[in-house]
Amino acid sequence: MSGSGADRWRAVNAELIADGRQFGVFDGDQMAGCGKTRGFEQVWHGRLVPMAGMAGITVLPEFRGRGVGTRLMRGLSIG
Repeated sequence: MSGSGADRWRAVNAELIADGRQFGVFDGDQMAGCGKTRGFEQVWHGRLVPMAGMAGITVLPEFRGRGVGTRLMRGLSIG
């Protein structure tokens, strides 16, 4: 990733972390999976209501099939 691209990536992810919208699942000190929510609005019955989209959902191969993705999605859906 180029210098400016890396700087932008860090800035976006720092903002998501500060807003509580970047999540991780850990096994001890090792991150097993991560994901983020992006805020949006939609029109529902004539008014704007908040909604979120899930993005960047990732589970390391060695943790797949062990419930990490399920825990991650549960955390994202209530975060």
